Amino acid sequence: MNKLLNILEIFTKKINIVLTVVCGILLVILALLLFANILTRTFNLPIYGLTLLSVFVVMVSFYTGLARCEEADEHVKVDAFTSKLPLKIQNLITFFNYILQLVIFGIIFYAFIKDSIHSYQTKEAVVGMVIYPVWPAKFLIVIGLAVFWIQLFVSTLKSYTNL
Repeated sequence: MNKLLNILEIFTKKINIVLTVVCGILLVILALLLFANILTRTFNLPIYGLTLLSVFVVMVSFYTGLARCEEADEHVKVDAFTSKLPLKIQNLITFFNYILQLVIFGIIFYAFIKDSIHSYQTKEAVVGMVIYPVWPAKFLIVIGLAVFWIQLFVSTLKSYTNL
């Protein structure tokens, strides 16, 4: 089991680095989009669609950063109660928490796959002054969720070894 865990950790670490870079690039793009939006509106020459494009960038950057957050165990936690329990019980609660997360995010991942495929097949778009197809953002979110689920699986295995 330790060998499998090591292989998965190396694999997820490499993918998480790539997704972290993508997330960082997306955040720079977001800053530029918002700057351009403010600047052009200041001179009463708005570029239509920048706000909506910014929303897509925020959504994708969120999901591309999830796995790295999980890898570094940097998600928000409320442990006021559990931190007072014995270590063995804390580890057991953590393990069952990971099992629950695997199930929940597995369902979310499945739903996003189905929705992304439907979005692509129907050429779903957001219509306004600018027409944006939705499916590219949804597929990038699916990639982020897939890597996050794999990272949750690795965290679950690590938690199991602590039991």
